[in-house]
Amino acid sequence: MNVEAYVGTPLFGAQGQPIGVMVALYCRPLENPALAEMILNLFSARTGAEIERMRTEDELRRVTARWHEANKRTAASQRSPHRREALSRTGDRHRTWLWRDHRKKDGLKEVLAQVSKVAPSDATVLLLGETGTGKEVVARAVHHVSRRKEQAFIKMNCAAIPTGLLESELFGHEKGAFTGAASRKLGRLELADNGTLFLDEIGEISLELQPKLLRVLQGQEFESLGSTQTLKVNFRLIAATNRDLSREVAEGRFRSDRYDRLNVFPIRIPPLRRAAETFQLWWNISCASMRSESTKVSPTFRRKLSLRS
Repeated sequence: MNVEAYVGTPLFGAQGQPIGVMVALYCRPLENPALAEMILNLFSARTGAEIERMRTEDELRRVTARWHEANKRTAASQRSPHRREALSRTGDRHRTWLWRDHRKKDGLKEVLAQVSKVAPSDATVLLLGETGTGKEVVARAVHHVSRRKEQAFIKMNCAAIPTGLLESELFGHEKGAFTGAASRKLGRLELADNGTLFLDEIGEISLELQPKLLRVLQGQEFESLGSTQTLKVNFRLIAATNRDLSREVAEGRFRSDRYDRLNVFPIRIPPLRRAAETFQLWWNISCASMRSESTKVSPTFRRKLSLRS
């Protein structure tokens, strides 16, 4: 093969680690090397995300197998007469009934199962659902079951911060970086180092800021505002949105390469239309923890929940 030119670019995983190289070979001299490099970078970002997704799926299959095995052992111990007697003596029969009740709630059961699967890995999680469905609660659940549970859980609502301040909040700034920057400020990225970063309403981030965030997702490195020093961080990203990001990509309001990096392990939270069932389940959890006998939500309140949704 007659190779006149080539362009190469590294492939990065979710934690910024190099996982390979993508090379394009040309049988004639390149007329526009910059354009060829830009196109290859676009493909490399998607390829790296896809490789990472496949590796995550393999890891999740192994975790799921261990999870099912643990469930079998738990179920076997629950069937033991001595175990049933112990549960009765301590008043934990509420929790036994709660597990039986939880299996009937298909939507919530699926969410809890997905949390159990993805939490042990460092895969990026994308939480999808309507406003008020408890996406932050699910994000905290993922963090508290993960290997990073002893480290910080840093959250930021991208919709609650003005666009002009969002970059400073995310990346931090040095003293004198802009008018009013009287001292150095650590950004959420640096605060989340070795822990979990939860970006709520991530669909609200502007197109101008998205490439900078993409660089962090690819290489887990960045510069704070007013600094030339590159900082390396190691965090687990959980993002949430109430938008249809695939539609946002199609309409040009969200970068496709960034969507690929976020959409590694999506979890859809059940809508509020199932609020009555979900509230009964969380009520059962609270009553079980307080050893309370009042484990039934009144029919009147259930009707009000249904009307609200």
